[in-house]
Parts: sequence; structure tokens; C-alpha cells
Amino acid sequence: MAKQLRTSTKSDGLLTQGYLDARLTLLETSVKEDLREEMRGQTAKVLQAVDKIVSGFDRKEKEGAAHTLLHKRHTDRIDEHEKRINKLEQVR
Repeated sequence: MAKQLRTSTKSDGLLTQGYLDARLTLLETSVKEDLREEMRGQTAKVLQAVDKIVSGFDRKEKEGAAHTLLHKRHTDRIDEHEKRINKLEQVR
């Protein structure tokens, strides 16, 4: 059977409602602070992971742009060579 909590004074050695309320409030505050601290730590880990992912995408985007530019230069040079070859073939 569950004990019934009685409210009384401290002098008779029983737990008072005020004491239990204060302990509950203290426990609630402690749990909230622990939870906040844990969430800060987890948030930091998530942000670090996201930062790595974003950095990777940024790097790949820059590499892709450089790669595209390099191909464009090669394509332009090939087009120029084709024009020159066509002119030379027409001259013969």
C-alpha cells in the first residue's frame, strides 16, 4: 500500500508539504539545467557535423567550377584548332 504524505511541522519529524515542494522544485531546476547543458553539447556536435558537410559541398562546388572552366578553355582551343585546320584544308 502506498503511504500517504501528511503535512505537519518539522518538529514532529514528518515531511511537510512545503519541504516536498521545495525539494521537487530543486530537483526540477537541476534536471532542467542538466538537460540544457546536454542539449548545448549535442547542438555543438550537430553544428560541427553540418559544418563539415557544408565545407565539403563548398569545396566540391569550387572544384567543379574550376573543372568546368578548364574544360571550357580546352574546348575553346579545340574549336580554334578546328577552324585553323578547316582553313588549311581549304587552301590546299
